[in-house]
Amino acid sequence: MRNCKCGTQLDSKGYCHHCQQYIVSYKNKTDFEECSICNKRFRDFSDYMDHLKNHPKCDYCQERFLSEDALKKHIESNHKCPICNEYYCSVSKHLVMAHPYCELCEKRFLNWDIFKEHMKDHPKCEYCGNNFQDKIHLDSHILEKHQCHVCNQYFSNVGEHIREQHPFCNICIQYFFDEKSYEQHNLQEHTHQCTYCDKIFKLKANLEEHKSNSHNVVNPWRRIES
Repeated sequence: MRNCKCGTQLDSKGYCHHCQQYIVSYKNKTDFEECSICNKRFRDFSDYMDHLKNHPKCDYCQERFLSEDALKKHIESNHKCPICNEYYCSVSKHLVMAHPYCELCEKRFLNWDIFKEHMKDHPKCEYCGNNFQDKIHLDSHILEKHQCHVCNQYFSNVGEHIREQHPFCNICIQYFFDEKSYEQHNLQEHTHQCTYCDKIFKLKANLEEHKSNSHNVVNPWRRIES
């Protein structure tokens, strides 16, 4: 592909969309100018430029075409909005600016009122307000994002609920239903009482270390390490 003198890359027909004109190579007076649209050749550059006016021009992108039929097909394919059937220089920009897009079903709509009515077809999560493609996706979302794995209840902010309502064991890295179950867990798993002085330790290893240091009792944990 060649570039125009302004630096813009020419299209396949030699048209510069920045300068809005066709650019031809002109080496010397014996060169023939060839029309990139119909392939006719011209000895004189001015005749060539006059000839180009015979090819109908698109009012939206300034490109010229072989015939009126070819121009009409181009306009319908490249400049007509498939949603509102109006014509624009850049249909893609118009679509983004004018027609709301549903990411759940990948469709665009004529206006915001129609789009809002359409969104009623997508079930909404009562905990976070987000819409989902269908009930199956909604139910999966609720179980994953809004169900507490400790009490199996549902909340808008599960993380905040767990931190505020369920006691946490730093030793086991585990949450418990309530204080009673947490205390019972501590008594069963983390209560180790010294038989020599009645001190209580949460870890058996700490108890054995205490007995070794305070009561000269051989620490079995140290023997294992050595």
